[in-house]
Amino acid sequence: MCAVLLTASCAEVRWKKPKPRTLGADEHLFLDAIVTDKVEGGVAALWAGDARKVAVGTLSERVVVVDGTRTGYPSVFSHSDAPSDDVDKQHLTLVAFAPDGRTLAVAYAWRGVVEIWDVKRETRHGKPLEIGGTIRAIAWAPDGVTLAVANGTGITLYKTLGPDVKPLPPFKGSGGAAALAFSPDGVVLASGGDDRQVHLWDLATGKAIRAFGRQTAAIDALAYSPDGKTIATGGEDSRIELWEASSGKSKRDVIGMGPVTSLAFSPDGATLATGGALAEADGDDHGVMVLWNLTTLRTVEMTVFGKYHEGLEKQRDVIRAVSFSPDGKNLYFGSVGGLTAWRFSTD
Repeated sequence: MCAVLLTASCAEVRWKKPKPRTLGADEHLFLDAIVTDKVEGGVAALWAGDARKVAVGTLSERVVVVDGTRTGYPSVFSHSDAPSDDVDKQHLTLVAFAPDGRTLAVAYAWRGVVEIWDVKRETRHGKPLEIGGTIRAIAWAPDGVTLAVANGTGITLYKTLGPDVKPLPPFKGSGGAAALAFSPDGVVLASGGDDRQVHLWDLATGKAIRAFGRQTAAIDALAYSPDGKTIATGGEDSRIELWEASSGKSKRDVIGMGPVTSLAFSPDGATLATGGALAEADGDDHGVMVLWNLTTLRTVEMTVFGKYHEGLEKQRDVIRAVSFSPDGKNLYFGSVGGLTAWRFSTD
């Protein structure tokens, strides 16, 4: 049976269909935020540091790192910073692994606090960073030392070497940023957000290089391609844009199935994964995952959760986070319903 496709025919699908695997009642990630009614929320963010470390941030100020290679995805690290008297409220938690696969940045978004953890030693690096405001995005530079943080007032870089983490002067005019991505060479930081444009920043000087594009809605997701030549953006207008990083010119664009809240390039740069929502006539939002062939901008796979696939009903709402494993063999994505892994085969 062919996968559900937007524009491609069955003959154009070159990969075997990924085998969906949902963390559910028997083998799973029993986070309060995912499986109990006590907390309204679930997976808020995730990041695959390597095949054995998948970090998950939740809506209850909890972060857990699971082993993505073992049945049951056992936890290898867990930490909760939720106030004991505030467990019924949502507390968005953002996560990002540094390139070393063991240093993890955790942002308690609505309290404006960032912590940096050594997952292997289970120790926190220095004191929590009091950023202030609401943290909307975090990202590590390729050097594994520089951390970018965006809150309501702008973007600030933090140098994490030594016992004290020190901020650099914030980028002027960077307020409203909601998505961040470093170029693979670590020279440029890209941001997108409320003004619907992509902004490029020179890390050496902290100055703006250029701004380009103007989607019809705010940019909620942004990523650099592995070769650094392309920037992908997505947002509430359902439009996925591919931009030439060096010039800011539009390369391609496509209308997806609904608002795009997360996206990621495969490590080989051949595929773009987008997660979001598909609004139905019955008023329900179903989570939707799409894999795009970047040569043709046609779909390799599309799955609307809770509608076409039995057993994946836990992913009925918006797909909030998407991350490929560094080897490209696994794709992880999550929502209020839980965490799902797709394993790819090209045989």
